[in-house]
Amino acid sequence: MWFSKNLLLGVYLAASSGLVSAHSMVTNMIINGVDQGPGKCMRIPPNTDPVIDMRSNDMSCNVNGEIPVARACPVAAGSEITFVWRTWPDASQPGSLNPGHQGPCAVYMKAVSDVTKSPGYGGGWFKIWHDGYRDGKFCAQRIIENNGRMTVKIPSDLKGGDYLIRVEQLALHQAQKLGGAQWYVGCGQLIVSSTGGSASPSWVSIPGHSRSSDPGVHYQYFSPPNGSHNGYVIPGPPPYQQGKTVSDRPIEDRKERGNWNCLVENANWCARAVPGFKSIAECWSASANGFSQLRTCYNTAPRTGHKGCDMWGKICTSYHDHCRSCEGKGSCSGTFTN
Repeated sequence: MWFSKNLLLGVYLAASSGLVSAHSMVTNMIINGVDQGPGKCMRIPPNTDPVIDMRSNDMSCNVNGEIPVARACPVAAGSEITFVWRTWPDASQPGSLNPGHQGPCAVYMKAVSDVTKSPGYGGGWFKIWHDGYRDGKFCAQRIIENNGRMTVKIPSDLKGGDYLIRVEQLALHQAQKLGGAQWYVGCGQLIVSSTGGSASPSWVSIPGHSRSSDPGVHYQYFSPPNGSHNGYVIPGPPPYQQGKTVSDRPIEDRKERGNWNCLVENANWCARAVPGFKSIAECWSASANGFSQLRTCYNTAPRTGHKGCDMWGKICTSYHDHCRSCEGKGSCSGTFTN
């Protein structure tokens, strides 16, 4: 069966219409300098809108953030992770944070038994980093000046296992109203290899880690106390202070679970090799398999885009063209390679 790549792309664009670009979201994780790719190992929300209701489970990993994704990125304890903020999640236009959305940032983690199954909300969260107002700037401004990048180091004494990592940026431009603060949050899924540490941080519940009446949440941004933000108090608990480790290097090598030998990737979608063929009919069946995967790619592509789907679509078109050429020959056998 012949599927139109343009038709499938139209389905994605129709679903994407109405995406408001005035806000921001975290789209990528860069682990020790290696970009994992847009949306990979991340629970991408349906739009860039902030979370307002601090009692909502959306405070943990944003809207639909209780739904895990299939992939989790391996990382060693003590690694650096850079989070990329974008106004346009698919990077179709430049921009990171809205300059008018100034405020602090924080990063939390949570150990779970299986990060590809855990909803995330509730207890178990601990803060590993935060940044408020210093040197005349809020964290948000530093992100803007760093091209949307925010880098943190995860504790080197973390126990090995599955973790959620949660990024938070609080915009204060409407925080003078009780309940007016805007929370921009996103979560990634990690598999951490231990260096032999035995971290046991105190944890908080999300939602519940901050209250709407906290001084750093209900805040007069445009008329701060004493005319300065210098006394600003970052919401939430203090960051965890890491302890000793057995080694400077991981003492284990935890891998991503499952078979992820992908021909092409798009966020958490993976293109698989299509079956071989010994006849024209089997060639068309293999080609249809490719286009079926393409349809899934576009249907499941998050707001971070569909470049991988487009790439796979070109490969599928080459499959189709090959099967058509076989009809002229009257025979067909082999396998598709990429």
